[in-house]
Amino acid sequence: RNNNTMDTEEIILEYVCPSMGCIMAAAMCAAPITDLRQALTVGTLGDLNPLPWVFLTGNCLGWCAYSYYTDDPFVLAANLPGLFLSLWLNQGAIKLQYLELRTTRGGGAAGNGNDSNQEEQEAFNLQNGGGTGDSS
Repeated sequence: RNNNTMDTEEIILEYVCPSMGCIMAAAMCAAPITDLRQALTVGTLGDLNPLPWVFLTGNCLGWCAYSYYTDDPFVLAANLPGLFLSLWLNQGAIKLQYLELRTTRGGGAAGNGNDSNQEEQEAFNLQNGGGTGDSS
């Protein structure tokens, strides 16, 4: 057997399987995207728990650092998309939590905050692709 050619088993084990792992990892990290988009449209987290997204960020960051030290492109390719997705997920959750905090505390600089809160909610919904939030 020629040492310069790779056999089928080596190709499958060293390239095909890790590539499939990268695809599955990206799909797993992308799973909550539709839930967050729906929450952004509605303007509230509701029952959506953003805590796993914090751990997803830490996990992917750790694996990206590991891939740098071990010079493993497949580990990086599996975790870099998850890192960016988790940062986006966390940013969306922070935005929703801030909006909920502002509306429950009656924040806003003008008057009792009711008018500014409604305007803030409408601006938030428009920015995130939702409606005006006006049901009348």
